[in-house]
Amino acid sequence: MANDLSFPISKMSFAGYLFATLEAICAVALLATSAYLISRASEQPPILYLMVAVVGVRAFALGRATFRYLQRLALHSAVFHNLGQVRPKLFQKLVQLVPGGIQHRAQSLERFTSDVDRLQDGPLRVLTPLLQATAATAAMLAIALLIHPLVALALMLTSVFFAVAALLLAAKAGKHFEIDRIFAAQQLREELHRLLSQIDINNSYGWTQTLREDIQKTQDQLLRLDRRRTLPLASSGAILSLGSVITAVLGGWLAAVNSAEISPVTIAVLVLMPLSVFDVYSQLPSVVSAFQGYKSSKQRLQQLLDRDIAAELMVPEGDRQLENVKEIKLEELNVARGGKQVLTSLSLSLTAGCLTAVCGPSGSGKTSLALVISSLVAPSSGEMKINGIPSGDYALESRRRQIILIEQDPHLFRGTLRQNLEISGELSDSKMLEALDAVGLKAEFEQRGLLDAQIHEDSSNVSGGQAQRIAIARGLLAGASVLILDEPSSGLDRKNALELFSLLQRLAKSGMIVVAVTHDQELANSCDQQLSLDVLRH
Repeated sequence: MANDLSFPISKMSFAGYLFATLEAICAVALLATSAYLISRASEQPPILYLMVAVVGVRAFALGRATFRYLQRLALHSAVFHNLGQVRPKLFQKLVQLVPGGIQHRAQSLERFTSDVDRLQDGPLRVLTPLLQATAATAAMLAIALLIHPLVALALMLTSVFFAVAALLLAAKAGKHFEIDRIFAAQQLREELHRLLSQIDINNSYGWTQTLREDIQKTQDQLLRLDRRRTLPLASSGAILSLGSVITAVLGGWLAAVNSAEISPVTIAVLVLMPLSVFDVYSQLPSVVSAFQGYKSSKQRLQQLLDRDIAAELMVPEGDRQLENVKEIKLEELNVARGGKQVLTSLSLSLTAGCLTAVCGPSGSGKTSLALVISSLVAPSSGEMKINGIPSGDYALESRRRQIILIEQDPHLFRGTLRQNLEISGELSDSKMLEALDAVGLKAEFEQRGLLDAQIHEDSSNVSGGQAQRIAIARGLLAGASVLILDEPSSGLDRKNALELFSLLQRLAKSGMIVVAVTHDQELANSCDQQLSLDVLRH
């Protein structure tokens, strides 16, 4: 299945599981051989009688360390390879859901980071420890069978009983804690996102303190859950410790009872060998919580990948490449979003060299029109032609490269101005400086180091007008021939708003198609044409 998140068994992962199994076998064989060597050496036989055991101890010790290194190398290589395939698949799905298909950005970020990372727990922290526990038990059984079948059966049944008991206790006690913790952690991320993403608004309306109190309550809840979570893990560990003692004592007692059939040298083997098995079992309590986290993350990711894409987000495309846009025509266009009709029978012509203002009250469909022109939303009926050819004949990537939508609050990354411009591709400094000069930013950033000027994470050292012009510079560097700006003057004072529209006029006169969605009628009057969504005025 294309959206199946289960990791396939590749040659590399198979090798990793094999090395993990051999590591566990070496651990049991090492202690068994060491016990035999110590017991046999106490009888002071000729040294040649001990050489095989000495070599065995060295071989199993080296083998355990070597196989541990190899299994981690192979398994992590296989897991990272698979994670590298999951993230692009998830990113592609998120792109298909834009715009309007992602309601909770904090949750989407968690899916892309924490949930994808947790998928590696399946092979690394669940399957591998279970394989090693099984291999260690089998190795103990095989060695004990060579000594005495009855003792071997007793050791196996006792060790398996305590291992299963520890797993069941951890599963029963930790199930609800893990689910509650996942929801609490998700709630904490959403509250932090609400606080930090709109810090200025929260401070203005006095909401910051309330949000901080909510965050503190959720954080306290997480701490309580973590404390309660340690009890079942500690109880499972205690059961395994008790089990190792009981199994070792049982092995010694049965060996003593059957001393006529068991040599004294091998009694030490039966007593000490279970300790190595339970050392392998010590990973089992964490297997439960790892499996619960892995299962929850996998389910959430699967739900995201299986989500239906809204009809308006399924933008048609062909294989024709769009190199330049000279004209865009909308003919009897109808647009519906979320099952609601937002635009009806709209016709419009946009030509190179023309600055068009789109006006209208809130909810009238201005943003939806901008999304349609930029090929982010598909019309429910009607047709959009680019250079006289239906837009669906062009490849979607080439359309979005030529027709760029600049949002009301363009996102700037923390880093240098150069890094914020390089998102448009690999560019020379001269080209970036040329673009800055074209949008009127070169002189403003000259005293701040030009391309090396630092931009803060929240863009606090960049004005709204500068952010808009940086976004326009990105579009110019990307080679766009159409710029669509959604409420570009929002949040700007009159002087900066007029300067921005003067820049848009210059860009239009240079041969570009420029569309500005605005509420400001005075600014709209300065454009070459206006669209009030029902009447086109020249």
